[in-house]
Amino acid sequence: MNPLKEQPNGSISQLTDKIRTYNAFMCDIPPNFPVRDDYLRGLSQADFCAAFISLQKIVMDMYAYIEQHPEAVGLAKVSKTGMKTVQYSQNIAGVKKLLYAIGFLGAFVNGALVAPMRNLMNFYMLTFADYGINPKTSLSSYYKEFDDEKQRNFFEKKHMQLLFDCFEKFGFVVTLDDKVTIRYPQNPHVLHVLNAFASLRVCRNRFRFEFAKFNHRVFAYDRDERMALHDLYSYVLLSNEKQQLFSTLHNVLNVDFSEYASCSNDVSVGCQYNYKNHLRIDQTPEGDLHLYLVFAKVRCLIKTAEYIERLPEVYRRRINIFSCDACRIKDGKCIANRQFGTTENGKQSILCVTRHYWQFPFTMEAIPYIVEAYHLGN
Repeated sequence: MNPLKEQPNGSISQLTDKIRTYNAFMCDIPPNFPVRDDYLRGLSQADFCAAFISLQKIVMDMYAYIEQHPEAVGLAKVSKTGMKTVQYSQNIAGVKKLLYAIGFLGAFVNGALVAPMRNLMNFYMLTFADYGINPKTSLSSYYKEFDDEKQRNFFEKKHMQLLFDCFEKFGFVVTLDDKVTIRYPQNPHVLHVLNAFASLRVCRNRFRFEFAKFNHRVFAYDRDERMALHDLYSYVLLSNEKQQLFSTLHNVLNVDFSEYASCSNDVSVGCQYNYKNHLRIDQTPEGDLHLYLVFAKVRCLIKTAEYIERLPEVYRRRINIFSCDACRIKDGKCIANRQFGTTENGKQSILCVTRHYWQFPFTMEAIPYIVEAYHLGN
């Protein structure tokens, strides 16, 4: 994806709805929560927790202000009509991603967070484009991707000066030259928690839901430690019944997430969980859960066919088996890397072993069949 490519635009009312949803689903932070000593760096736990709560309030207030004044961070003009529209990417994502970039790259110098402008722009552009930067990978491998001209064009096109100006309306003091220097005189501890929060690798390899929603539970984990299911904020948002269902499947599978991904940084769109890229669970804004088995390989054709025959009718109807009239067979095997399977009416067809999905209803009764199918496809 080209980060300079125009992002989706929309009406002011659509922006208002998205910002209200963002703030409404923000994590409730208790006055005190567990924080590992290596994040405190000399702060007391009380000071750390208070500063984290303050940082969340600053961001929520900033979004509330943008809701009323979208021009504060830039509007786009439709070339055909001349009408002003809102850039969702700038208004919704820009604040969080710029904070993340500053916190991740910034080093403390005389109480301020300082980051080289070139490095920050490169990182922000990559995060903006949703390339999926892995925090365990050296950023030096990305620096050459955007030259100075592309960075200048991006800075102007995405109204980044307005974004920094907006930061200053809420107490930050920003200096821009060959470095980005940011202070928060009202409470310097705010920058401390921002730096600690953005450095956490438990948020996984992209700009994650946990950061966007200020999930305080991340501070109980080591930087490289995988978060437990019950501490993921999207899981916390589920009803008790859905939590029990999810936990049961998680424990029976006895495998961990290979990745916890968010399709969006906004719960109004939904979230996604992946188990080793073979089982995917989509969580809708309403808290509904939809489960898909992703088959890129079928190890044993006979066992797969037997399994499908044993499935209750209600589950069998949900399995998508793809036929292939043009398949070439040699010695009983498809040379196009496909295998034989059976349809629900018992007829033989081709079960393609390229990526496709089996969808199951996510119920307690379906869990044994889900688990068997998961292990069958791995």
